[in-house]
Amino acid sequence: MISPLFGAPGALGTYLWIVVVIVALAVMAALIRQKSADAWLVGGVLVTGWLMTVFQLSDGQTPSRYYIPWTIAVAAVATRGLLAADRRVQIAVVVTVCAIAPVGARHALDRWIRGEEKGATAVEMAASVESAQCRLYAANFDVERRVALPRLAGFASAKPVASCAGTVGEAYAVNWVERPLPAILTTQCFPAWRRLESRDGVSLYRCARFAPRGIPDQDAASGEPEASVVQVRLPTHEPRPSVLFQTGRQPLRAPSDSRPEAEP
Repeated sequence: MISPLFGAPGALGTYLWIVVVIVALAVMAALIRQKSADAWLVGGVLVTGWLMTVFQLSDGQTPSRYYIPWTIAVAAVATRGLLAADRRVQIAVVVTVCAIAPVGARHALDRWIRGEEKGATAVEMAASVESAQCRLYAANFDVERRVALPRLAGFASAKPVASCAGTVGEAYAVNWVERPLPAILTTQCFPAWRRLESRDGVSLYRCARFAPRGIPDQDAASGEPEASVVQVRLPTHEPRPSVLFQTGRQPLRAPSDSRPEAEP
């Protein structure tokens, strides 16, 4: 609850954000003290932006883009205060912002580039498995990325892995983080998962005989951000907005699979 109030300087790449938030709150306090007609409007903008961010964060969503409503609200209020300030203050603020803002820009851009490259690698690996008509599982992905994975894989061009046609129990897994696969995967694979490739922090694994029990697909688990593994399935239709990303609104059932499963 407190984090979006003062922002995430690391995520935004600069500690300037904390200063801007304080300025916005000071503007609201000054308007209230002056009994200005805009006081309620400014307060409503800040509260709305803050609540939009808090609701998203409390649902376990990826925080980066959900600071946008709060960022817009703070920027709008701070700008209103700046327009009412003395010309010398305006010039000083503009110069300060121009001097401080680029401090963390390079590191922020580096993180963004690495994240984009990592995401592209995951999509490419998923496409190589899907094009071979093999079962695929996503491990340690956040909820947004795993829901998007099968939808983006259709646009990727990748060399297919060996075809799974005629095989029994063969499966693949894409692991988003550089740590061991979750137990729900390792305990149901015989003899063991074998890592085929690792690039940009993403790894592709293969299991010769995998007998899954109770692993939902990415849409069924969209309301459960804590789920560590989902089956990646090409959607046959777009899910209803009323159930996607809604906790408890979609049953976490294991999806049906036309391929026979091997016993462990």
